[in-house]
Amino acid sequence: MATYAVIGAGPGVSYETARRFGKEGFELVLMSRSEDKLKELVNQLNEEGFKASYQVADANDSGTIKKAITSLSEIDVLHYNASVLVEADLLTVEAEQLEKEYRIDVLGIIEAVQGAMPKLKKSSNAAVLLTGGGLALNPSAGLPGLSLGKSAMRSLGFMLHDRLKKEGVFAGMITINGMVERGTALDPENAAEALFSLYQNQDQVEIKLESDK
Repeated sequence: MATYAVIGAGPGVSYETARRFGKEGFELVLMSRSEDKLKELVNQLNEEGFKASYQVADANDSGTIKKAITSLSEIDVLHYNASVLVEADLLTVEAEQLEKEYRIDVLGIIEAVQGAMPKLKKSSNAAVLLTGGGLALNPSAGLPGLSLGKSAMRSLGFMLHDRLKKEGVFAGMITINGMVERGTALDPENAAEALFSLYQNQDQVEIKLESDK
């Protein structure tokens, strides 16, 4: 059974993406720093008939990410969904805060991919998927950390695509240009379908999702 693993699991995009891959027979592994949240999400997935489990891993702690990835017997799809939203004034925000957000938005991806590569290379159809945001296209001075992080994440997505194809691994991303909200064009289910389409077709690096509001 192929395995889908997501870092930064929550009730929105990552949950719906897990369900989408689960419908295709994937085993699902959810990772985040909150064990209580993970238990709830995994229980919901199992109740729907999916095979799901969890690993506690904090995107701000490279040690827990590496430990979680190493513990898995296989990874066919690695989905990075972690991010943090902190409002701040660009002229007063502490560099330490920006560094923390950059670690979650960018460095965590690199560490996760590096740790997962031995397992991804063993898969016959491996992929790395990223959940990006519209702040990469339209940055906000009131969200400096996330704006810088999503911009760097988008650049990293293109770099990963070019580098990983040499290893037989696909890399792609969605860029959600707006607030995720159910019942709109930016519904988590639409994001999940876009991510699965990237994996299934592997004919483009990025899919942009635009708001209908």
